[in-house]
Amino acid sequence: MKKFILICFLPLTILGQNLIDSSVNDITKSKANKHLIMKSSAHYKKGISKIEGKLYLFNDKLEFKTLMVSFRSEKFDIKLKDISSVSLDWTKFFGLFPLLPNSILIKTKNDKNYRFTVKKSKKWINSINNLIE
Repeated sequence: MKKFILICFLPLTILGQNLIDSSVNDITKSKANKHLIMKSSAHYKKGISKIEGKLYLFNDKLEFKTLMVSFRSEKFDIKLKDISSVSLDWTKFFGLFPLLPNSILIKTKNDKNYRFTVKKSKKWINSINNLIE
């Protein structure tokens, strides 16, 4: 009986595991003139809500896509030539009280602000700033 249970539930436990650590991946692949430099799971702060998704850094743009399980679907690109500054920002509790400086604040030349919470935010900021300059 124990072997039966193990054989039946083993595939389910394997499916639930993330076999590849994709917190921050440095990838240098050329795919249809796109040069992917970094990707990471991220939270996009829109108003008072946070939207979970993936953040991709290409050699010419920054791209955000929501996960399939998310109720709010967001997908947008930020061209690197349109970015005026990238800096470290504080994640705030209820939007009021600063907790951790682990967010990225991206300001564009047309006065739009984008906030992303990612792992290794300083590495993201350095990579984006190196591409902008």
